[in-house]
Amino acid sequence: MKRKLFILLLAVFLAAPAFGAGDLEMFNKRLAEAGNEQEKADIQKEIGDYHAGISAFDKAADAYIKALPHLRGRLSENDRLRIAIHMSWGGRLTESEMEIRSILQGNPENTRARIQLARVLLWSGNPDQALAEAETVLEKLPEERDALLVKADALRSRGETDRAIAIYGSLLEQSENFDIRIGLCHAYLKQGNVKEAHSCSALLQPAYPYQEQELAGLRGGLEKAAAQGKRYTLKAEGDALAARQQFTDAAGKYEEVLALPPRFPTDEWLRMATVMSWGGRHKAAKRELEAILAQEPSHFHARLQLARVLTWMGEFDAAIQMTETLLASQPDDRNVFALLLVKANATRLRGFHRDADRLYSTLLSQAEDFDARLGLTYSYLAGGYRVKTDESLAQLKPRYPYEEKELDQLRAARDRAFRPRIYGGVTFYDDDDDNEVTTFSTGAQVWLGNWKTNLDYRHASADDPDRTEDSDALQLSTYSRMPWYGGLGGGIGISGGSIMTWKALADFDVFYGSVGFLAAREAYAYTAELLDNEIRATILAISIIQRPTDRIALRGSYSYRDFSDDNTSNDIQAGVSYLFFRKPAMAVGYRFRYLDYERQSRGGYFDPDNFLANSAFVNLSFETDRFYGYIEPYVGYQNYERYDDSHSEIFYGSTGSLGYRVNKWLAVEGNAEWGNYGGSNLSSGSDDGWYYSQLGLQFILTF
Repeated sequence: MKRKLFILLLAVFLAAPAFGAGDLEMFNKRLAEAGNEQEKADIQKEIGDYHAGISAFDKAADAYIKALPHLRGRLSENDRLRIAIHMSWGGRLTESEMEIRSILQGNPENTRARIQLARVLLWSGNPDQALAEAETVLEKLPEERDALLVKADALRSRGETDRAIAIYGSLLEQSENFDIRIGLCHAYLKQGNVKEAHSCSALLQPAYPYQEQELAGLRGGLEKAAAQGKRYTLKAEGDALAARQQFTDAAGKYEEVLALPPRFPTDEWLRMATVMSWGGRHKAAKRELEAILAQEPSHFHARLQLARVLTWMGEFDAAIQMTETLLASQPDDRNVFALLLVKANATRLRGFHRDADRLYSTLLSQAEDFDARLGLTYSYLAGGYRVKTDESLAQLKPRYPYEEKELDQLRAARDRAFRPRIYGGVTFYDDDDDNEVTTFSTGAQVWLGNWKTNLDYRHASADDPDRTEDSDALQLSTYSRMPWYGGLGGGIGISGGSIMTWKALADFDVFYGSVGFLAAREAYAYTAELLDNEIRATILAISIIQRPTDRIALRGSYSYRDFSDDNTSNDIQAGVSYLFFRKPAMAVGYRFRYLDYERQSRGGYFDPDNFLANSAFVNLSFETDRFYGYIEPYVGYQNYERYDDSHSEIFYGSTGSLGYRVNKWLAVEGNAEWGNYGGSNLSSGSDDGWYYSQLGLQFILTF
């Protein structure tokens, strides 16, 4: 009812013409010249009447209030009631009520005054008193329409919508009236019968500005009610889906629900945000959890769930920091366990397996827990510890459907990593020096304890304008992670029927990543000329990778090569990349390379002096249940000397691959590479403007 009065006042104010400066001066002059209070009261009444005549009821009310103390006894009852009505329209409800009660004290039978008193009480937010005054009138005049309308409005305000609707309907059967019709519409709306409220509103025909405002308010209420109806329907659907643990579908419903105002109670809000995170709506869940924390910064469980969501989104540093902050607040033992589990998961996914394993072991020493055991098993799996992975996997005992699903996913990941496999494929290489190479390869991989062991065979058929060469290569290699969180590996092979090849390598987890060492003897079998010259090289190399944050990666390497044609090289590479997006992933980076050979040996490989290259790249990668792959375009500038000629040019190109898992046993992968980068392993780099391309296809069969 207060809203109705406000709309009435707003409409009146907007419709009222401006108060003329001449009129104001005239009234002020007369007030200044007035000889006594009676005369001033008469002028104030004239001012009030003037304002009422132009529908400026707020100003009229102010003038009437000043006039009445010295004028009341000289006014007729009807004039006093008219003034009281205008005062109520001007928003001065208390003063209007007092004046009307004064009138009724002198004449209790004044029906118009009592009905207006009922209206004023209703507008003042007192529906019970308004109803009592309306009933007083109706006891004597049961068919009084205005009293019946006030009664219906009061009943509606009290929530007795059925009784109100009955009265509105009865009045409208007699004759159409805007105020009665809109009251009926509001009653339907309050009852929740949005359909009837819509039908009712279609019959409204406003004739005055305040009625236009009333109708606009009703339409706003109808829109809000429609949204609320949708809101509760969606929530009920989401609740039913969540109860059946269909979290993906439930998350979609809840995201729609939470986009509609108003907010739910915090506990229910948190529950829906949690289900959204379980259903994979991580960004939306994060948004809702942050909104909860903006409202209640100390809400422990909202912050705990946010740490989980940050972990699932790949924001590992933020998740770890959040758990450490919460641990510092000295929560109870149960919450400490939950926090340490989140921290362990984030630490593992960050790549710090040693710290993660320590946290998981601490938790499992307190009590066997499925989620802690699952995390530890994944840590062993990512670290390449097959024996520990299988031992830990055997201890997982799921109790709930979601745990069964988690266990199935872990087993599938374990099989992809450790099951025996055979693979084979073909690659086609071509460059601007008329080199063409077709390479067929096949191999097998088995795990012997923690040792990943591969046997690889490769046949290369290479052509150039001067020769055709064929070569076969066979290599046995193995690698295992060690208890010190590092690895050892090696291999031995034969290439071209007589060239022995070998390698030995080791790596260690240090700081934010790892450092690796390599010693090897390799055969260069990339082109026909290299095969003809039987080029081979002894390699000593060190490499380092560090990830100081979960978005920044730093890489560097140095390698020394001693070639079979009395040549040597020093090769320094460095790079930095920043991960902008995670799923799908997009990293942008920079690479530097310095490569220098002792001489140009004409052995068929790219052997520049003082080769310098600076380049930028973008790496886009993705993985789904079936498909996985990446593409990496790059562009840069290279300069070097070769055969006493200087070369400087922009280089560019791209590499990429695409894989498809046909089923749990078979995967197919394709790869492609193209560019004019002189530092490519495939480069012979004879002249400026040299380009190469390579296409490959591989099949992987897991047993």
